[in-house]
Amino acid sequence: MALLLSGCSKILPTSETVDEVKITLSQAYPPEFERIYKFRIETPTRTVELTITAQTFLGSRMVRGELTQSNGRWILFDPDQVAEKIIDRELVPIVQEKCNEILRVDKNFVDSKPDRFKDTSGDTWIRQAR
Repeated sequence: MALLLSGCSKILPTSETVDEVKITLSQAYPPEFERIYKFRIETPTRTVELTITAQTFLGSRMVRGELTQSNGRWILFDPDQVAEKIIDRELVPIVQEKCNEILRVDKNFVDSKPDRFKDTSGDTWIRQAR
């Protein structure tokens, strides 16, 4: 079933990997352009998982970061200001570099002006030209 949606859109949900970053498009109703970026960071002393979630809400792009340690402890942070919350001198430059890369990939996604998505019910929505 194809439904028409004016003004909102999202591409079909998929997973892909770009430069070792796993990207998952999540289904949502209403469409949010939500994408979840995950990357594993391994240093000589620890392994952590970086998760960046980007979504559109009321016409604005919101991005939030989470760093999860192998023991389950985590911290939320702003991907634009990594050093504000992450104080480990070994991790900050690695996390900042990967966040910058992810933000560039997400900007390219939004700039591509996706015009269709499949919602949680399996219905495909298509943006209509105004």
